[in-house]
Amino acid sequence: MEKRSKYKALAIITSAGKSSRMGQPKALLPFDENHTFIEQIVATYSEQNIATFVVTNELLAPALAPLVAGAGGFLAPCAKPEWQMIDSLRYGLSCLPVANLPLFIQPVDMPFISAPLLKAMLELVAKKPEAFIVPMTPAGPGHPLLIPPGRLNWLKSPATAGGLKKALSELKEPPLPLAWSDSRLALNINTPEDYKKLGL
Repeated sequence: MEKRSKYKALAIITSAGKSSRMGQPKALLPFDENHTFIEQIVATYSEQNIATFVVTNELLAPALAPLVAGAGGFLAPCAKPEWQMIDSLRYGLSCLPVANLPLFIQPVDMPFISAPLLKAMLELVAKKPEAFIVPMTPAGPGHPLLIPPGRLNWLKSPATAGGLKKALSELKEPPLPLAWSDSRLALNINTPEDYKKLGL
């Protein structure tokens, strides 16, 4: 990757699961008439000069490769479908070109991020450089999670062995909430019924 210094943050998008309840890859679900979930997410990050890495499995990689590249992202295609989210994140860490930038953690089934949200989260972590940042919506905490640059090795630590959610709950200082009005950031889109409710 050239001109790595131009990036102001990093993002790992997890898209390696089997999507068994959905019945099809969530990454390829239509977001609108012109974009899939994966294209919408990658483009939103890339447009903010955030280096975006999509962790996926080898079976899904051929379908995602042109979409991810077209939206300005990078593919990390060696994850296993049976991996948990934390396994994909640890693999994604090994693919990052630098380790001194804030890192967004973004599930592929939560596509409602926006440029104003990403900007606000980066502004907050600049003021609170040791804090984990999470959007707090009227429906509860959402994604993405923003990890400060000095804490990236936390993802590799034994503290995260039981999964990301459990590890976050056990932090000495809980993630710093950023109040945000869009409750869609907290949605879990796991089944065809969940997707239909979105009205996309």
